Amino acid sequence: MSEGSKRPTHRIYIARSYEKDGVEKTHWTEIGAAFPNRQGGFNIQLTATPIDGRCVALPADAPASDQPQKP
Repeated sequence: MSEGSKRPTHRIYIARSYEKDGVEKTHWTEIGAAFPNRQGGFNIQLTATPIDGRCVALPADAPASDQPQKP
């Protein structure tokens, strides 16, 4: 990346909701990272393209307990 930060400030996840044993749950898959750019926005780098679910950006430096749990 030639513009902005070389370290991502956010991790990008896809969050897909499902039901198991009558309880609503969410499956999280990390699909990329966000890097701040000079214009005040973000450059998004994805390693996968989601076809459903929702994309969620969370701070990359958040404590592990605040990050989505893998099933």
